[in-house]
Amino acid sequence: MDNDEIKTQEKAIWESFLSEASVEDLFRSVVTANYDDINLDSPLTKKIVNDASVDKAVALAFYWRLAPRYKKQYATIQDAPEWLQEDFQLITILEEKFMNGFYKKKEIYYDPKSDFETDWTLDYLECDPEKKLPSVMEQAINGDTFVDEPYDVFDDGLPLALAERIFELY
Repeated sequence: MDNDEIKTQEKAIWESFLSEASVEDLFRSVVTANYDDINLDSPLTKKIVNDASVDKAVALAFYWRLAPRYKKQYATIQDAPEWLQEDFQLITILEEKFMNGFYKKKEIYYDPKSDFETDWTLDYLECDPEKKLPSVMEQAINGDTFVDEPYDVFDDGLPLALAERIFELY
């Protein structure tokens, strides 16, 4: 199987999962995803960016795992190194959608200051201490559902059985 066929099958596995994923499973996906593989065209990104039914907690957890303070330390996208520009754009899109009320569902509890013992809001403060991210991005989402650490049931953003299918492609 060549690389294009592998990528096509991998994308199909992701799209099938995302079309049926519960709110909790989408959150688990974001928490365990490999962010080296995240870009504007990845199925997980497209789901989060384009689907208004995505829970606010999912979008916010995704945002913080993209390291927004590091990637937006530059004044504009043109000032950022080329290798960071796509992430800069994605972070900007998420900020705009979040602030404009695109995400309305609040089922899951999520606090970027207490995310499985990580305070994402303190990451990369050394990059530009004067640069502020939108304050709404640092606020907790007070949903009623708490999702436990999913590392025993998800890997690389997918339930273990689906992650294993992708690993077998390679």
